[in-house]
Amino acid sequence: MKKDIRQVINSYLQTKVTLRESSMTQDNLDKKLFIDSLNLLREIDDRRDFMEEELGVDLSVYEEKFLQVIENLFRMHFSKEQLSLIQHYVYVIPTLQNWDGKVDVTDGKEIITVDFETPEQVWNVITSIKKKSSKSW
Repeated sequence: MKKDIRQVINSYLQTKVTLRESSMTQDNLDKKLFIDSLNLLREIDDRRDFMEEELGVDLSVYEEKFLQVIENLFRMHFSKEQLSLIQHYVYVIPTLQNWDGKVDVTDGKEIITVDFETPEQVWNVITSIKKKSSKSW
């Protein structure tokens, strides 16, 4: 396949090119999928709010089963603490007024204030928690 792609590009550009595959590590793939998922969940929540406030259409009953499936998939991968932070980011933080973009988390010894404004920051926080806790439900 790689050879075929190279031949097509070479003939189109009328030059010789070299193709290199760069594989994404599982950790990077997990991070990318997580960030994409949080962005989509926020968009879904924003759309639901818009539909209800501006058009008077309540889709929450319809969407509830889909969101339960998504949450169950998160439960399979993340601990209670991690899921709580994810839910806080997706559902609570958008409703807060004058939020400073930070949350307090504990490492078991002390409370640490961390940035929590972007899905990437959420990923960084929950993966640091994952190393310290189990997925007990």
